[in-house]
Amino acid sequence: MTRTHERPKVAILGSTYGTINQKVRELLELLDYRPVKEKIFIKPNLTSTFSPRTGIITSPRIIEALIMYVRDGYPERKIVVGDGCATGASFGDVFRISGYGYLVKKYGIEVVDLDGVDRADVRWKYGALRLPELLGTHEYINVAKMKTNATTVATLAMKNQKGLLERKMKRSFHVKMDLHDAIRELCAVVRPDLSIIDGMPALEGNGPTVMGTSKRMNVIMASDNLYAIDNAALKIMGIEVSKVRHIPAFDDYTTVGEPLEKFIQPFRLPDPSPWNVGRLYIHFSDAICSQCDMNLQRTTLPSFGDPSSLAFLSRYIASGSFLKRIDILSGAAADVPASAKKPLCYGNCLRPLAAKHGLPIVEGCPPEVDAGRKAILDFLRGGSR
Repeated sequence: MTRTHERPKVAILGSTYGTINQKVRELLELLDYRPVKEKIFIKPNLTSTFSPRTGIITSPRIIEALIMYVRDGYPERKIVVGDGCATGASFGDVFRISGYGYLVKKYGIEVVDLDGVDRADVRWKYGALRLPELLGTHEYINVAKMKTNATTVATLAMKNQKGLLERKMKRSFHVKMDLHDAIRELCAVVRPDLSIIDGMPALEGNGPTVMGTSKRMNVIMASDNLYAIDNAALKIMGIEVSKVRHIPAFDDYTTVGEPLEKFIQPFRLPDPSPWNVGRLYIHFSDAICSQCDMNLQRTTLPSFGDPSSLAFLSRYIASGSFLKRIDILSGAAADVPASAKKPLCYGNCLRPLAAKHGLPIVEGCPPEVDAGRKAILDFLRGGSR
């Protein structure tokens, strides 16, 4: 149940990691937040195996501060932390590598992989939506990141709820529905009891993952109203709400804590031109789902902590053709961009385009990382330009 005020409040405070426990407490006190239910579900943004320093995922320090607030004031409450991660990594690996493992040992919290929980059907605009049953039994705290996103311009509290979905429904949001409308409709059905945005660092540029750039904001925000907190966050980021199609314009809120204007730092927006990694040029369409996006970036970006990535890089250089340009299309592109003469198609969404133009394709929904790397090497040996 969402708490209501005459006008929704958005609490805003500056913080460092040294003061985060106290600042989170102050943030919630500004809203007079008190959990109602005996069980509390906290959903961070844990898209994959990234360090909190990157600005890609919710910092475990924010989650720890929330746990401490609940344990100090409401010690009888049961706390559950969980998310539904992008494909390519197990939830256990994501939880551990992202720095969350100590929370279990220190506080004895329960951890849930949303890809494995019981679900119940909820009616919404597009038919039946299978949502985690715990949303009906637990207080729900949505803890998002302050990030730019190449597909939606920004990822904040509203879009963070997409992590509640089954993987096949996440794909459907991108390829079978209007993504922006689907996010709005999801947020009409699921309304958190509390939303928090972590800008401890944030992420700008070609987010939402490794192509973005960490941006130190040192700001945290909270509200019981999704529309209010996302509109306030966009003001801080210097982004016009009209550019973010899934967030409806909403200005009927008040801010408490520190002045919003104190934190305004315009964010560098995603660049719509192809992203390049050396001579690999990646063309993203708006219809690419996060799972293809993640696997494509894992396929093409060197990771010096990943032996398989280094082995691919070595074979790529040894091929002797690494100076040749390769264009890779992803998502449900309508046609071949003029700048891509004979591209490699990535993912099953591009089957019609590949068949129409006789283009090579990496099959899969999403394609496996190893399959993508093999396709690139085969493409080079086949005489790409």
